[in-house]
Amino acid sequence: MADPLSDAFRDSLLAGGECGRLIASRDWSATALGPVETWEQSLRTAALLLLRSPVPMVMLWGEDGVMLYNDAYSAFAAGRHPALLGAKVREGWPEVAGFNDNVMRVGLAGGTLAYRDQELTLHRHGRPEQVWMDLSYSPVPDESGRPAGVLCVLAETTERVASERELKESEARFRLMADAVPQIVWITDAEGRVEFFNRQWSDYTGVPYRPTTAAEVAASHVHPDDAAATMAAFEAARRSGAPFMVEHRIRSAAGDHRWFLVRAEPYRDPATGEIVRWFGASVDIHGRRLAEEALLALNADLEREIVERTRERGLIWRHSLDLLSVIDMATATFDAVNPAWTLSLGWSTAEIEGHPYAAFVHPDDAHASADAYAQVLQGSPVLQFENRYRTRDGGWRWLSWVAVPEGGKLYSVTRDVTSDRERQAELQAAEAARREADALYRAYFENTPEALFVIGVQPDGGFTIEELNPAHEAGVGFKLDDVRGKRIDEILPPDLAERLVAVYRRVAETGELLQFRDVYELNGEPQHWDTSIFPVRDGAGRVTRLVGSSRNITGQVVAEAALRQAQKMEAVGQLTGGIAHDFNNLLGAVVGAFDLIRRKPDDPHRIRRYAEAGLEAAERGAKLTGQLLAFSRAQRIELKPLVATDLVQGMGDLLARTLGPQVRLRFDLKGDGAVLSDPTQLEMALLNLAINARDAMPDGGDLVIGTRLHRSDGEGELKAGEYVELSAADTGSGMPPEVVARAFDPFFTTKGVGKGTGLGLSQVYGIARQAGGTVRIDSRPGAGTTVRLYLPRTSAPVPRPGEPAADAAAPGGGTATILVVDDDPDIRRMLVASLEALGYRAIEARDGPEGLAALDAGTPDLMMVDFAMPGMNGAEVARTARERRPTLPIVFASGYADTAAIEAVAGPDAVILRKPFRVDELQAVIAGALRAVRGTGA
Repeated sequence: MADPLSDAFRDSLLAGGECGRLIASRDWSATALGPVETWEQSLRTAALLLLRSPVPMVMLWGEDGVMLYNDAYSAFAAGRHPALLGAKVREGWPEVAGFNDNVMRVGLAGGTLAYRDQELTLHRHGRPEQVWMDLSYSPVPDESGRPAGVLCVLAETTERVASERELKESEARFRLMADAVPQIVWITDAEGRVEFFNRQWSDYTGVPYRPTTAAEVAASHVHPDDAAATMAAFEAARRSGAPFMVEHRIRSAAGDHRWFLVRAEPYRDPATGEIVRWFGASVDIHGRRLAEEALLALNADLEREIVERTRERGLIWRHSLDLLSVIDMATATFDAVNPAWTLSLGWSTAEIEGHPYAAFVHPDDAHASADAYAQVLQGSPVLQFENRYRTRDGGWRWLSWVAVPEGGKLYSVTRDVTSDRERQAELQAAEAARREADALYRAYFENTPEALFVIGVQPDGGFTIEELNPAHEAGVGFKLDDVRGKRIDEILPPDLAERLVAVYRRVAETGELLQFRDVYELNGEPQHWDTSIFPVRDGAGRVTRLVGSSRNITGQVVAEAALRQAQKMEAVGQLTGGIAHDFNNLLGAVVGAFDLIRRKPDDPHRIRRYAEAGLEAAERGAKLTGQLLAFSRAQRIELKPLVATDLVQGMGDLLARTLGPQVRLRFDLKGDGAVLSDPTQLEMALLNLAINARDAMPDGGDLVIGTRLHRSDGEGELKAGEYVELSAADTGSGMPPEVVARAFDPFFTTKGVGKGTGLGLSQVYGIARQAGGTVRIDSRPGAGTTVRLYLPRTSAPVPRPGEPAADAAAPGGGTATILVVDDDPDIRRMLVASLEALGYRAIEARDGPEGLAALDAGTPDLMMVDFAMPGMNGAEVARTARERRPTLPIVFASGYADTAAIEAVAGPDAVILRKPFRVDELQAVIAGALRAVRGTGA
């Protein structure tokens, strides 16, 4: 018998558009939702709610996030509809599975999420597509009130985000273009409020842009004689809507005034046609104005005389290069023109004579030409009036007129000034560009904190100093006046001069841009400098100068080293409390073993067992001490291939001791790929993450350290490729979003005073970025924190620990004589006893001088010397011994952790036996050192 309620629900689904019909017609028994007839009322209600919504909505039901959505969402899903309907969200959208994991985790826990303009990469049409969306997630409860699903309301904002970005880019391009124009560019609104000045305004006036009005600009910067006329012309243009043009003088930063041609065009609202802005430019015409005034003064009388004489001198009329004409003032037509008109404009004299002058005038110049003609009609001559005349081929030429009225006729001498105007415009533009470039160059050269210098390349291959800026003088200590024109090898020490000349010669010969870092002894102390040098060529292509820029990065180098060391010392400080207890346990095992041996001297079986137990405990203590010393020492970062899983496993005991008994440590190691990283730095990073996790779980909890392989398609800071993910996940207090956002900032910490420097996570981030990876944090208050380091995989071979030497376990030794130099009497006695047990003859000395005396008194086959001793250290003893016995093999037996420090003073071939060591290790090192010298076994 049919269920009426189910039938009504199916009918409601069928009314829910295409998606409702698809849901009603589908067999859901194979999904986690089960048949439609068995759906709970909460699921039915939520499904009907989203199907009737006009906005895109999707519901993710159950732990798998089974997808139900409406028609609006199907349009968003595009090519993935209808396959998405009923699919699990992580499988339906695999490219954002991680994002949806977080959505399901938060929603099913009763939380809500909201994102604005969230950027995601989706494959809606079978290819990657960058989209932006507004997303809102909220839980959907079942009949018991517990969250059973997550409802998502979304709106795609890709088009709006793209439009906003395009608008910002357009505005940036406009500002760059405006700043590049060698003119003053400005914008006002319809009311005359200034909205924009380009950089040329502040360069010329010395006043930076600030909100102001056109009237205020005219009052403060336009010449008092021109201000009123300027504002009157601007107001007239605003009323009429015609272009605004005026010539006026503007005060410069130096206090003088220069002439500018100002022109502005109105911009109208496309919808209403109303003027909303004025776009204007001010062009410097000071040179032209001065030239015009000078020419007027010099030529006015001469040109009047020429006009008077042209009527009587036909020869001049025919052969003059000036355009001579007579115009009937009553009809405004040409009575006569000379042949120069034909040469300039192409018209024959017959095509000009008898025609109105206005027939040839450019439309834009018609009004000004009519005004000039009205002036001569009143009996006043026109001097240096310019307008454009049409040529026979349709072009335009600029003409400059001197016209004198007399007897009803207008006698004119006209010059074709087209070429002059073009040359003047080119010269003005070139001069303005040169002045701007010179000013910008000099301002930068004088004020930049970069140490700039110019080196001259001499024909004989030498290099001389031409320019040094103030920053260079201050940083290096040379004054330009003292060294200008001198050769490099005349002012610098020979070794430094030789290095720099080699660099300069390379740039001069190859023409390449060279960037390098070097250390110089300046002012009595080493300084680190980054330098860039590029060549300057002359017209023939020869390199004649080298321009350089240097930056003193000594403070940066020192600060970086101090930052790394401070972070290491903080980690060591965090370790000491947890390790002290375990180290006492180790010492207890050693002491107990020796005490039992002393009490049972006649039981060989028990003596061996107790000795092995004590030896094992001592070796654990030695390993722990070595790790502490390795963490605490300062060293350069060196990327090496290593297996992260092996590194984590090797730190198991150290991490367990650091965390203490309240924290349960587990490992989930699935990523066996090799990565490039600094082993000590990576160990310290993992130790810092463990310490942070412990501090976040004051009452105890779980810490899972895992590795897995990760494939990136190029998201965020990760380039496309394979990575090993090293993660630390705790069940602690978690962090709010604002703390997560600043977690990698140096010196940022939420711990109390004295409990943390804030360097840990910043250095973790630095280690990952240095190797080409990154770090990400997932955390919520009360829900714990997971920190993930992504390190790029490498195909480089990973070095494995070497096998023991073939004779390492040999019970016997040899007959060689060994000189033992060690300031610790217990260690010295142990060494002597061990050597004698191996069959060697041992000579002991308690310090360096005593050891050298023993060397002179006998002929030992090998010297074994401690590195860290008072007075003469091991390196000094070895150096003196080698001077006396160059072939003497020397073994350093030392507990000093920094092998690089020993090699720095003893040489890279130094033989080092690290304390504590076993007798078989001692035998292997002694035998190898003797064999290297003798060519045979010991």
